[in-house]
Amino acid sequence: SFIHELMHKLGASDKYYDGPEHACKIDPETGEEYSGYDIMCHRVPDPFGGYSTHALTDLIISGPTAREIGWLPIKY
Repeated sequence: SFIHELMHKLGASDKYYDGPEHACKIDPETGEEYSGYDIMCHRVPDPFGGYSTHALTDLIISGPTAREIGWLPIKY
């Protein structure tokens, strides 16, 4: 989407996993998947074994993405 691509211009990285094993990449800080509702992943497992993408109104800017674009301080 346009907003996803705009977030790249602001410094955010893709957080979706390009494969069937996970919806999103693993956050190196926590060792867990990024939120599927993050605008930079936007893949949520559906009950049929696939992934769905939600409307922009359902998506969020999670902490990791907010840090990348300068909305939150970087954790050291």
